[in-house]
Amino acid sequence: MKPFLILALCVAVAVAVWAAQSRWLRPRERAAVSRYLGCIECDRGELDSVRALAHRKPGATVRALADVLLNGLHQGQRDALAARLRRMWVRDSVGLAPRDSFVAFYSTSYDVAYRKSAALALGWINTATSDSVLRAALAAGLHLRVQLVVKYALDSLPLP
Repeated sequence: MKPFLILALCVAVAVAVWAAQSRWLRPRERAAVSRYLGCIECDRGELDSVRALAHRKPGATVRALADVLLNGLHQGQRDALAARLRRMWVRDSVGLAPRDSFVAFYSTSYDVAYRKSAALALGWINTATSDSVLRAALAAGLHLRVQLVVKYALDSLPLP
């Protein structure tokens, strides 16, 4: 009886560890999502990596992308971006808009690009959960450019 109890306990611990690992993205997996969100031409398989990750860990991948779509850049990312943009403005300020306008415009553009990429990935993932996130994004009143991509992701992705 005792060996059976020990075996059952080991199996329960293994299942709990597996469940915990599949619930959250590891640093390497988060890096793959970040590479996709930050890519410009996305010609090195960045979207394919996210789709493969979503196949292995659908819940964790959708949660990570939903966070970006619904909340945008985290405060630390926004602060770092604003600091980088202020340095660029000082370096290249001849003929540019006033510094605060420049920083606000490009910060918003960067945030919108991240959110649009997240919406496209959620459209390609195409699960009930990803669709519900996209529908929530439509109801959230996000930037018009983001809403247009969300509608496209819901209506047209994945491609046949």
